[in-house]
Amino acid sequence: GAYPLKVRTMDLNDELGQISHIFSDKTGTFTLNYMEFRKVSIRGVAYGLGTTEIGLDRMRREGIDTTEVEAIMRATAARPRSQPHVNFEDGSDSHPGRKIKTDLVQRDAAPGGRQSVG
Repeated sequence: GAYPLKVRTMDLNDELGQISHIFSDKTGTFTLNYMEFRKVSIRGVAYGLGTTEIGLDRMRREGIDTTEVEAIMRATAARPRSQPHVNFEDGSDSHPGRKIKTDLVQRDAAPGGRQSVG
C-alpha cells in the first residue's frame, strides 16, 4: 500500500480494548479549541483534582465562593506541563486521600498483582 505499516507491539490494542468511552470534539477545526485531560474514573474512583470553567460557572450559580478555586486554577495553569493539553492533578475529589500512583503501587505489591517488566 501507499503507507506500509509495521506492528511493533500489541500493548496498545490490549489497552484500547479496555476503553469504554471516548470523548471527541469536532468544533476545533478552525477555532483551535481543544479539550484538556483533567479527570479519569477507574473502577468507581474518580481521580483528578480541580474543576473547569464550566464547573466554576455551576458553583457561581449555586452561590458558592470561587475565589480560592480560581486561584488554584491560575497556579495550576501557570505550571509547565510535560504533555500538551494534560492538566491532571493526581488525587481524588470523590475518595479523599486516594491517588493513582499510590493505588498502582499497592496493586502491584499485592499477591497476584501486576508484575513490572524491566
